[in-house]
Amino acid sequence: MTIALESNDLIQSGYLVWLIVAYVAYIATGALPSDKQPFRKPPLRVLVDRLGFFIAFFALPLLVFTLAGWSMPGYASLGMGEPMRWLAPTLGISALAFAIGFFAKKGPAELGNYPQYLPARWGAGKIALELVSWSLYLYAYEFVFRGFLLYALLPLGTGLAIVAQTGLYAFAHLPKSAKEAGAAVIFGIATAIMTLAWGTILPAFIVHLALALANDLSCFRAMKRA
Repeated sequence: MTIALESNDLIQSGYLVWLIVAYVAYIATGALPSDKQPFRKPPLRVLVDRLGFFIAFFALPLLVFTLAGWSMPGYASLGMGEPMRWLAPTLGISALAFAIGFFAKKGPAELGNYPQYLPARWGAGKIALELVSWSLYLYAYEFVFRGFLLYALLPLGTGLAIVAQTGLYAFAHLPKSAKEAGAAVIFGIATAIMTLAWGTILPAFIVHLALALANDLSCFRAMKRA
């Protein structure tokens, strides 16, 4: 039993190292928008970056763990939980998140970075690509923090697990801006509580998607008015 536990801890540590190395590499490629150097990437590059994040941080590790028969903390959070418990409050929180993202004042750097995906012309296909690519990216993001990290830290105690994953989540946003890192503290705590209460990352993912899309729409509207 001791050997099994030690082996499992080693495997989980290996995944954590992979997350750190992959995230540093992701930043180094210029995939994250930054307030210090705002710029808008070509639409295809945005789609590739989002898909690459989904594969590197979620799909590939999940495939490796599954094929190897290893235990992955947070795996159960990929389920639906009990939708009758979380659906109504999640829709309410998502509406609030959308309002915050849409009506919050946008600075020059934000208008220079968002929306990240900005094709020359919008159509049904382009809108679908925006929704699907954001969804893949944010689902992977939610699993890393509110799935794997949160559940891996639970043996330390619920409160400490929430604080630790929130600190890591805020730190991951520092390359983008101090403002986003600060907002990530509130968001990280709220979504961690939601995930533990309802046993699934879906509510956190839905709220995150609503916030991201609202921010994109707000910046796009501001650009059109300028």
